Amino acid sequence: FFLVVVMPRLTPTFKVNLDQAVVPGLACVGLFDGIHPTLVVNTSGGKLLMYSPHETKEKSIKYLSINKPVTALATGILDRERKRDVLLIGTPANLQVYDVEENSDLFFADISDGVSSLAVGTIPTIAPPLVLVGGNCNIQGFDADGIEQYWGVAGGVVTSLCFHDIDNDALP
Repeated sequence: FFLVVVMPRLTPTFKVNLDQAVVPGLACVGLFDGIHPTLVVNTSGGKLLMYSPHETKEKSIKYLSINKPVTALATGILDRERKRDVLLIGTPANLQVYDVEENSDLFFADISDGVSSLAVGTIPTIAPPLVLVGGNCNIQGFDADGIEQYWGVAGGVVTSLCFHDIDNDALP
């Protein structure tokens, strides 16, 4: 897999040869230190590859072993006090929320219907940001402590989730 990031003038910002096959649909970018972007991809070898173009050559690529098939990836600020993204990892039976900067798990949640999609955002009636987990016929929302704050029913497998201010009123 060869990655090229292109900016508005269509000139490459950077190029990197990851020397790994990447699983389609399982890639995301996070600001794990709160400033610099890091690309995270699921490799065909079952590991998560993290590429940080701002790091020195020796530290720019790191691997995370999950030891389970990865079914969804996302990033987002789940705890406003930390002011940096966390990595959200979905598997067939679990949600893992991982603090890359601290190299520690924040929480695990058992998801009996599996994880097919992930998103971080705020639901107006629930104040703190939530990680929403799409599964087989339901959506669950967890806060930064791993406590379920939201649950809803869907008509099938939830394959994608996102938050957006569609009426531009500064509320989700």
